[in-house]
Amino acid sequence: MALNLKVREMGGKEVIDIRVNPSEDIAKTVEKIISYWGLDEDRILRYDGERLVSEKSWMDYDIEDGSTVSLEKRSNNRLPKHLWRRRIENEIDSIRGAGIERCGSGEEIELEITLKDTPGPVKVDREVGLIFTHEFDLVLPRDYPFSPPRIRWRTPIFHPNIRRSTDDHPIRMKYLDEWDIGKNISVLIEKIRDLLSSPDPERELDLKRCNDALREYRSGSFPSSTHR
Repeated sequence: MALNLKVREMGGKEVIDIRVNPSEDIAKTVEKIISYWGLDEDRILRYDGERLVSEKSWMDYDIEDGSTVSLEKRSNNRLPKHLWRRRIENEIDSIRGAGIERCGSGEEIELEITLKDTPGPVKVDREVGLIFTHEFDLVLPRDYPFSPPRIRWRTPIFHPNIRRSTDDHPIRMKYLDEWDIGKNISVLIEKIRDLLSSPDPERELDLKRCNDALREYRSGSFPSSTHR
């Protein structure tokens, strides 16, 4: 499904603009977006950027191909539980190239992620080398996707942006810093994979080990696959 989604603010509320591809079935497209993102089908704000149509259902309008539909994000920052679970299941189904073990229930869902065949730096006996298997947890809170996943990193790492820790937030990256409802865990995992081999010097963690890793990265002493 080819869609262009954009989150923006209007009248103090966040809305999602959906540009509908002319080749798609409009009704089915909007139904899928409402279901997937947990939006309120009775609170469409604008149709094609012109007329205010709040308090009416989108089905009351003849939506044309290539139009833009704007949907208001739910104000309580929490999807109904069935939609929350459905969204997470949809995202898990879209993940490729990573091992996933699911645990937890109730107010949180925890995913144990394993990345294989992915180079990432470690330091052993004062030498920086590479390992190719990495394990971390993604904890999806009840207010996901309005809040980002929490991360726990479980394998050795020597990196400016990542630390090994069972505490939450052992990683600093642009995708998480700029989190919004339009982001998802499938892309997050790919961004983490990229970050392992391409550190972000502008977002180093303020810890001695991470400072040391950044210094060695900039000096060129990291293995070639992790140096720009």
